[in-house]
Amino acid sequence: MKKKKNFVTFRIVDIRNLVIISTFLIIVTASVSSLGFFIGQNISSQLVKTVVYAGFNQITLPEEINIAQAVLTATSPAITFRTKKPSVQAEILINDEHPTEHPTVPIIPNQAQSITYQSAEEKGYKSIDGIYINNETKKNFDIQALLNKKLDLSISDSPSVLIVHTHTTESYTPSEKYNYIPTETDRTTDLNFNMASVGDVIYQTLTENGINTIHDKAINDHPSYSGSYAKSLKLVKSYMEKYPSIKIVIDVHRDAIVTASGTKMRPLASLDPPCAQVMMVVGTNDSGLEHPHWQDNLSFALKLQHKMNSLYPSLARPVNLRRERFNHHLAPYAFILEVGTNGNTLDEAQEGARLFAESLLSLLKN
Repeated sequence: MKKKKNFVTFRIVDIRNLVIISTFLIIVTASVSSLGFFIGQNISSQLVKTVVYAGFNQITLPEEINIAQAVLTATSPAITFRTKKPSVQAEILINDEHPTEHPTVPIIPNQAQSITYQSAEEKGYKSIDGIYINNETKKNFDIQALLNKKLDLSISDSPSVLIVHTHTTESYTPSEKYNYIPTETDRTTDLNFNMASVGDVIYQTLTENGINTIHDKAINDHPSYSGSYAKSLKLVKSYMEKYPSIKIVIDVHRDAIVTASGTKMRPLASLDPPCAQVMMVVGTNDSGLEHPHWQDNLSFALKLQHKMNSLYPSLARPVNLRRERFNHHLAPYAFILEVGTNGNTLDEAQEGARLFAESLLSLLKN
């Protein structure tokens, strides 16, 4: 009579010290789609999460250890460890929990240098009435005239605002509230921790106050960072064709400021709670690409900057006018919004995004 096996199921968040095995690692050739390796530490929930995150689709334990054997595929919903003595199968369920969410790894204290960027005449920025522009182009313009320029900011019940992310995987310094395992340096494909989570705050603030907004969370910079603007170009075009009512396109990013010594800068507004500073980037036709209404984009950004300055002083860094077009020719009012830097935490970025959205809402309502 065939011996019946017993089964016991452990949730991934509860598994601790499942087996102890010998230490050594074997990585087979890069052309092989699955990797086998031997592990020499306790198999804990964090190790399992790390394996899932790393994308390994095969784990083999030494047969002579006679403890456990596991096979993991990239799309598998569970990892199964089998033992010969005793005859027990332990299935670790991944369920709906994202493998990188709330890891139990220690949180490294944020070493970024906090700073509040203040506009300064000596930097050579064009300025008027507290509005500063870092002009990286050869363009000449009158700030006051652009502030006074009449724009069509009427909002209908149809979609009026589109939020996208050309560099969706950009992320922040892990914190106690938002701890995660990066996919690569300061980047993650987990939408709970990258720019999509910042865009969500803007989206929710606008929609809850009657502004019909679309938030597209497509990852445009992974697996290849190259060509991300070409991807977002097609994305925005498709939305503009489907919803001609869209007037404002916000491409939400985060900045990266690192000193020569490797220290990250952490721009914070002088507000409570801690809040990442934001910066609007406006494109032009200086690169040679057609962009006939770049001054309308700049005018809108300046009006919004003025609104932020009045509602939340120190929230906004100077407007950055650039030679590149950044797909801003597609909509009447389009710009990049840099929310904090890689030195900020996600909660700081979300607070900065919320205050930005409140400022945009005030501009549109009034």
